[in-house]
Amino acid sequence: MFKLLLGLYQPQKGEILLDGSSPDVHPKNQRHFLAIYEQGVALVDGTVKDQITLYDDTITAEMIDKDLALVGLTDIVKNLPQGLNTPVSDINLLQGQLQLLMIARSVVCDPQILLLDEMNASLSLDRETEAKVLKAIDAASSGRTVLSISHRRGAHDGRIIKL
Repeated sequence: MFKLLLGLYQPQKGEILLDGSSPDVHPKNQRHFLAIYEQGVALVDGTVKDQITLYDDTITAEMIDKDLALVGLTDIVKNLPQGLNTPVSDINLLQGQLQLLMIARSVVCDPQILLLDEMNASLSLDRETEAKVLKAIDAASSGRTVLSISHRRGAHDGRIIKL
């Protein structure tokens, strides 16, 4: 289902429309409508800022600041040697901080729809860090349509809006 929504698969019959358009019609603007948060961490070459923007020049400093506050990374990023411009290869972020960065990447463009892929696969997080990640997911989910995949029974625990 997620791959259909993301335009990675084509339906065998009929069509998938999001807000009246095919998901793959406007790939450059897709992050402004639909975003995905996956359980894994997929860093790109570049700075901390690049991890969030994915080199999208339309993302403003204000959008990034709002996003970092939403996921609770403002102070951590401010304390990096070059702030947002610190090369990601020069820092050693903890697993939970990396997950928060991926949540920030997912919602920086304020998408209407957020896809959560195995959001509770906590990848060896301690309780405190898992609580921070779940709090960030709750904040990121607010005011959006959220679709979530989980292979763990009872994983969502009522935290996600039910459709």
